[in-house]
Amino acid sequence: MGVYTVYADILLLLNFFLDFFLLWATGRFLRREARVWRLLSAAILGAVYGTAMLVPELRWLYTVPAAVAVSLLLLWVAFGYRSCRSFLKLVAVFYLVAFAMAGSALAGGYFLERRGSSLGLQQTLNAGALLFGLAMAIILARRGVAVLRSKWDQADFRTMVEVWVAGRSCRFPALIDTGNDLREPISGLPVMVADYQ
Repeated sequence: MGVYTVYADILLLLNFFLDFFLLWATGRFLRREARVWRLLSAAILGAVYGTAMLVPELRWLYTVPAAVAVSLLLLWVAFGYRSCRSFLKLVAVFYLVAFAMAGSALAGGYFLERRGSSLGLQQTLNAGALLFGLAMAIILARRGVAVLRSKWDQADFRTMVEVWVAGRSCRFPALIDTGNDLREPISGLPVMVADYQ
């Protein structure tokens, strides 16, 4: 019973740290601010879910639909809900980072095993393999996938504008410049810069 309890404690801690870094990396990738208490709450929830696999009666929680539902719940707890589009981006990046972490951990574990190195008693608790996964999370969080993120950023900051002057209108695409602080001095309204043509 003592060994089983220690195993459960280790599994709980591992799941907590992995879930925390996974959620943190997801937020950093999308530049979504999340309060630490929200990340911690979601990581605790994920850790409890990950450890519940030790209870045979709760195996139904590990079907694909249940696992997806739990991951959506973790994202909602960590980041809240802004819009459907924003949440779908969050889900996509969450799974991208999760698969990258899992792939790195498997590759790292295999790499260490081939060289006779092991930092854990079992493959599921191999600290060396987990370090590879955490390293991948940090790389994705700091650098991101530049092409994917730039495409999303462009879509988020582009809009169509219609300008009316003397009863005539003109429509053209515009880029929302969050650093533009220009204001019209009389009304105080923000100024949009556009080429006359």
